[in-house]
Amino acid sequence: MPLFLSIHDEQSGQESYFEETCYPTTSALTRVFDFEMLEGSADALAIENQLLIPESLARKWFGVQSAIGKRIETEDLRIFRDDEAYIVGGVYRDFPSNSTLQNVVYASVGDYAKDDWGEAAYSMFVRLDNPSSASGLLANFEQYTEKMDIETDGVIRFQSLHPLADLHWLQGYSFDSVPKANRQTSYLLFTIAWVIIIIAAINYTNFSTALAPVRMRSINTQRVLGSTVANLRWQLTAEAMLISFLAFLLSTLLLYVAKESVLARLVTADLSLLHHGGLLMVTGVLSLVLGAIAGLYPAYYMTSFQPAMVLKGSFGLSATGRRLRTVLMGFQYVASFTLIIAAFFMLLQNRYTRTTSLGYDKDVLLATDLSPKAKASLSTLMDQLKGIAGVEKVAYVNQLLSQGDDFTHYTRPFKGELIDYDNLVVSSDILEVLGVQPVDGRNFRKGDEQSKEGKIIFNQLAAEQYNIQLGDRVGEFEVIGIIPNIKYMSFRQSVSPMAFVTGELSFLGDERYDYAYIRVAPGADIYTVRQHVQETLRAFDSSYAFNVRAIGQILDDAYEGEQNLTTLIALFSFLAVFISIVGVFGLVVFDSEYKRKEIGIRKVMGATTGEILVMFNKVYLRMMSVCFILAAPLAWYGVHRWLENFSYKTPMYWWVYLAALAVVGLITVATVTYQNWKAANANPVESLKTE
Repeated sequence: MPLFLSIHDEQSGQESYFEETCYPTTSALTRVFDFEMLEGSADALAIENQLLIPESLARKWFGVQSAIGKRIETEDLRIFRDDEAYIVGGVYRDFPSNSTLQNVVYASVGDYAKDDWGEAAYSMFVRLDNPSSASGLLANFEQYTEKMDIETDGVIRFQSLHPLADLHWLQGYSFDSVPKANRQTSYLLFTIAWVIIIIAAINYTNFSTALAPVRMRSINTQRVLGSTVANLRWQLTAEAMLISFLAFLLSTLLLYVAKESVLARLVTADLSLLHHGGLLMVTGVLSLVLGAIAGLYPAYYMTSFQPAMVLKGSFGLSATGRRLRTVLMGFQYVASFTLIIAAFFMLLQNRYTRTTSLGYDKDVLLATDLSPKAKASLSTLMDQLKGIAGVEKVAYVNQLLSQGDDFTHYTRPFKGELIDYDNLVVSSDILEVLGVQPVDGRNFRKGDEQSKEGKIIFNQLAAEQYNIQLGDRVGEFEVIGIIPNIKYMSFRQSVSPMAFVTGELSFLGDERYDYAYIRVAPGADIYTVRQHVQETLRAFDSSYAFNVRAIGQILDDAYEGEQNLTTLIALFSFLAVFISIVGVFGLVVFDSEYKRKEIGIRKVMGATTGEILVMFNKVYLRMMSVCFILAAPLAWYGVHRWLENFSYKTPMYWWVYLAALAVVGLITVATVTYQNWKAANANPVESLKTE
């Protein structure tokens, strides 16, 4: 939960305000998990007015001073105790960034909701003395909750217990604070990395054989002078291993540099080399193994001819070797097509999430968080914001739309049953600010904010699913209107039953709003208005750093993971295509060297340069076309599976496949033409002298 707190500096007398994340917990947390304490006691949570904070926050708030005993005030924890004052009871060493527990403020909930089995806002961790007792514990817990389910009129929604090691991949659970990763995405990136490594190994093989005509004389001269075939093959293989290992060392240097660059923002992993010693050792050994595999075929190929034949300049190209190089090159083409098509569709999906209508006027909206001072003076703040030129209307909400998928979830009795829906607490102007018109009933009125029973407006899905009519009562709320199904969650989720509610309701507390929406008037520049709003907020509360954003920025933040993945795929695709074209270049070099005499004969017989270039290009274009036919279904399947993560997705456009074919085709033609131009224009007499 967001925590707005103030810290009083006893020396300067100044008050500082911060917004941090707080996890309310029971005092047993430090006995279930191991906290390495730097100051204070791990048992501080047993005292209701004490907090545990990480070392990073202690340094941020108090510098080099000791944090123990420092006074902190916040109203956001009033639900657990009446007093706003807390003190720092312990400072723990920051957990690694990939830890289950986060580096946040931990506050004790005391006995809050201890026997409320309908409370669904918390996760439970159980530390076992014996791992083998997990199944028995789960069975006992299920029996207990089934009993409680009966006693509490079916409020309990017990899901399951999972081993801690499995939580990293767990999907489909709402309000779960444990950091998650998508197994499918991880496997995808891992597979792409392997594909690029394999392409690089293939390229080394092809490029080495392409240089065979140049190196064979030297190699076979050594054979004539007494070197054994086994010794020469070992030297050539060791050369490949050395090149691969040097590439590994260069990659570690690049990773070290990338750790401090913008590229580090694309991944959530820890890029510190010192934290992954075992992985570096395994990767180093793997580089030697891959180098050996890549160097074996060229080593055997270049030592497979008789010395006398090579020294005379007469060596051949076997059909088997030609087929092998064609297959290896085909793999590169298939990988390149697949990655390019995937990158295209990911870019289209990101554009789709930015440009598709959400059902409300996102292009004229600004949003900002509210400081404790602002929440205490909402009317004054609204008057000041409305006084800004270009500001049309202002409304307050407890959660921002389209920012994520976890919203306050209400379970309320309706017509003898319990119904579930996502609930947003709002001020009366919210629909006018969003530009949403009710399809039935009326909008909120200013007086509804003082309504004791509360007024509620549902979306059409909720009205249809639960047969809600105007004038019905859902719990304590009176239904006054129905609105269209706006996309209030991210595109990963389909629209669910939801509602806007307002009223003077005791359970909402005195400070029910955490954010403000600001509607910009037609014709006004939203970025200029944003600057004026920022200045007004800063003047209203200079101690707080307000985060004023356009809805586009909120959407960027909401889809940051998908955008980072798209950027990674695009970079990998570029790298794969680049390496593949290097491979094409190597194979073209090989062909042009081997067919130099054929080119000379064709020139003597009257062939033009253009005809020779067409001859070479036809070979590669045929290979590329076959590979495209193989790659298109693979790309379609991969993109289709990825798009399953979204309830709203871009169409699978056919022109994307043709665009990928055109891009790779143009690059291939340019590469083949460039490399063969010199051979096609050479003096045929010189070409005929090669043998």
